[in-house]
Amino acid sequence: MDIQRLVIASPSGNITAIVLDETPRDKLHEVGLTIQSSYPSVEQVLFVERGPDNTVHGQMAGGEFCGNAARALGALLAEGKDGDYAFTMSGADEPVTARVFGDQATLITKMAVSRTTADFYGANVDVIHLEGITHAVMTPEHPLYTFFKENAARPDRWQTIVHALEDLKIKEKPASGLILAEGNGDALTISPYVYVRANNTLYPEQACASGSIAAAFAMSSAECLARGTLVAQPSGESLTVSVKSNGTKPEIQVAGKMAIVYDGPAYAMEYSETALQGRHGEPEPSSVGARNENASGPAHARPQPEHRRFG
Repeated sequence: MDIQRLVIASPSGNITAIVLDETPRDKLHEVGLTIQSSYPSVEQVLFVERGPDNTVHGQMAGGEFCGNAARALGALLAEGKDGDYAFTMSGADEPVTARVFGDQATLITKMAVSRTTADFYGANVDVIHLEGITHAVMTPEHPLYTFFKENAARPDRWQTIVHALEDLKIKEKPASGLILAEGNGDALTISPYVYVRANNTLYPEQACASGSIAAAFAMSSAECLARGTLVAQPSGESLTVSVKSNGTKPEIQVAGKMAIVYDGPAYAMEYSETALQGRHGEPEPSSVGARNENASGPAHARPQPEHRRFG
């Protein structure tokens, strides 16, 4: 598989591949998994689609919304020039804007946000519903927080995280996540784990804009959100989440560092099940291009139901 122009960006450490080649929608899953297999540090893939009037749309491989991918697309469109760049994104009902200034990119979006609670093993967990993605936010007060903190870091995290999303009844969303969050309303620290249904992938994200929004809405007061909540990411960088207007669709801004680390062709990419091990539960190598026959190691198969229970 050859791609003539592949951009790899680092929005606060959340490594994102952007495909500029025209790609049919029914091939996004195949191409996306092949890129992630060939470039193991890539956590997500965004495809750029252009309309007849040169409008720009960012389409995630799984059809979900991704705030960091939107920030990355804005930085790409900026071509080194500061300014505001508007486009549409998968999972978002309205166009978004990326404000680029130096090595910073800020996502500006008007998006419906709702909050519910779910009983999870005898204690409540906040569930934040965004357009195109839903996150459950677990804090240290939950009796299973330490269990998840320890087990989510294991290579077999699939057993722990995906089945938790199932029990929380959000696994069937286009994308869902478990956000382990701690701190106060002004400064939070998160460990985000994001599942994308269409790709059947699970990632321990190095940075997550939507997860940061969810944690801020779950744990910060309106006053904190108005002035900005600093959310530390696993990458060591931070994102600032702020709300500039209220209503049914508040204006949300997510700001952080941005870097373009590669811009050029990607030749002779090949899908490797081994490279994706731990990222997906039920791989189907025959459906995602030519499998690397030299790959070794078992597929990361979905555990049986008796392995699901957490305590």
